[in-house]
Amino acid sequence: MHHLTWSGPLLGTAFAAVFVSELVGDRTLLAVGTLAARWRPLPVFLGTLPAFAVKALAAVLFGRVVARLPGALVAAVSALTFVAAAVAAWRDRPPDESAESSVPAGAWRRGALGGFLAVSLTEWADVGQLTTAALAARFGLPAVVWLGAVLALATKSLLATTLGVGLRRYVSAHALRLGATVLCAALAVLAALRLD
Repeated sequence: MHHLTWSGPLLGTAFAAVFVSELVGDRTLLAVGTLAARWRPLPVFLGTLPAFAVKALAAVLFGRVVARLPGALVAAVSALTFVAAAVAAWRDRPPDESAESSVPAGAWRRGALGGFLAVSLTEWADVGQLTTAALAARFGLPAVVWLGAVLALATKSLLATTLGVGLRRYVSAHALRLGATVLCAALAVLAALRLD
């Protein structure tokens, strides 16, 4: 009979290792922060969570396959995703961004979708995902490693959306729109060049 094996120290190790590896040179952190400033933090944050869960699951289950994806394919998909985000940020012009309650339902969907896509279609086989795969392979407790990785990624997303809230307070909506567009375009170029 199989039972779930639990390891608190491994959970902490997975959280710390993935969190630190994700913060070092991470472009998604900047993209999520900018999207949160542009479209509201809560829907962007909520959109990132299922994407992070799926990427961590892929790392645990298919770590070796993910690590062997052709670099050109990963770079092309990441670049195209950031280009799409740049276009969406430029084209999205809500009439009034002054009050949270006045944001139409469509803005919530766009924010959640933007957060989901910024995470799910970019930076596959990055350091955080490879760290997750290595921990799962080494310790043989994929559920614990997955949970630690998801908690680390959710924490990263919370930090990014908090950055977005700060930007929203001090930067005009027009400047945020322009900044989001420029940042996503720059990230597209970096992804295409595969600069980490």
